[in-house]
Formats: sequence, C-alpha cells, structure tokens
Amino acid sequence: MSANTSESSDDSHSTQTRVRRSKVWEYFEQNLVEADDGFKAVCKYCQIHLSTKSGTSSLRTHISHHCHAIGEADRKRFVATLKKPIENFVFDPQLCRQRMIIHEGIKKIRELLKHIDSSPSRIQAFNQIAMVNGLPTKRGIALDIPNRWNSTFRMVREALKYKVVLNSYANQNAEIAPNEQEWTKAQSICEFLETFEEATKTVSADSIWLRVPTSE
Repeated sequence: MSANTSESSDDSHSTQTRVRRSKVWEYFEQNLVEADDGFKAVCKYCQIHLSTKSGTSSLRTHISHHCHAIGEADRKRFVATLKKPIENFVFDPQLCRQRMIIHEGIKKIRELLKHIDSSPSRIQAFNQIAMVNGLPTKRGIALDIPNRWNSTFRMVREALKYKVVLNSYANQNAEIAPNEQEWTKAQSICEFLETFEEATKTVSADSIWLRVPTSE
C-alpha cells in the first residue's frame, strides 16, 4: 500500500471516529459516508445525507423541522435537548418603560453635549450660562464612547453637574434636553455605575501595588 493511500485511510478513520458530543448524533448513523464533496452524515429515519463541514447545525435543523420520517415522539425528545427558552417569562411594561427612559435620557445628554462641543461659539454660549450659575467654564466637552460604560458614567456625571446649564442652553437655542424624569433616571444610573468605577479603581490600585518591586 502506498504512503498516499495509507494517509488517506488514516484521514478517513479520523473523520469516522471523531468524538461526537452533540445529542443530534443519536439520530444519525454511526458511520459517515464518503461523497464527492466530503463525508456526510446519514439520517437514521429518512436516509438523507447531510454535510457536517460547518458543524451540526444542519443536522439539528433537519431532525427538529424537516425530517418527514421521524416519529413525533422522537422529534419532541430531540427538541427538548435543545437550548430551552426562559421559563416563566413575564413582560413587565413598567420595567421596559424605565429602561427606555434611561436610554433616551442618556441619548439626549450625549446629543446635546455633542452639539455644544461642535463649535467654539456654542461652547462660549455654554460657558456664559455656566458663569451666571457660578459653575466653572469648560474648554471642551468630554463625550463618551457608547460601548464603554466608564466613559458614559463620566459623561453623565459631568452633565448632571451642569444640568441647569444644559437645560438653559437647550431652551435658549431650541435644542432638546432630557426632561425631569430622564434626568432623575440618569442620576440613578450614575450612582449605580459609580460603585463599579470605585471598584475598578481599587482593583487597578491593588494591581499596581503588586507590581511595584521591593528592595531587599
């Protein structure tokens, strides 16, 4: 037997004896069959040949939806092994509304700050209102990176300090600011995230302390 034949035989044996952890393999023949485009699994019920090059998703779909020969009891038994939906789920309109308020409030804060930061004249107008209200002026506005919670926390925290300024600026320039309910929710989420901010600082400080070399 040539080396190539031996190598091909070894590959075939490896393909046939792969460890099969998915429950769907109980519904297919133990051995794969060789076809022009590779080895395929054979359904025990309808004998259809299915490719496994991309995993077992096509096998699962076949058994759970498409196989016409499988008994209903066997199909239900397989479907029960799939990822189960969340049980006892109850839609809570109040909770959903609160989350929408938080999202909309932060979005309005972000858009208003972005508007102000877009030109020196707008920052100047913002600073004039800040001085009237006894707040420090700003050279620029720090915006958040939406997928980084700590930057959103800092943006909201700063916006809350300048809440009266932002509301006044929005009124004077026909811009949209959060309403009172949205400001309240922003305050709540800011207080919630502050806990994580402090924990992050503590962990970072501990890590630096552990890396500091000591003299002996």
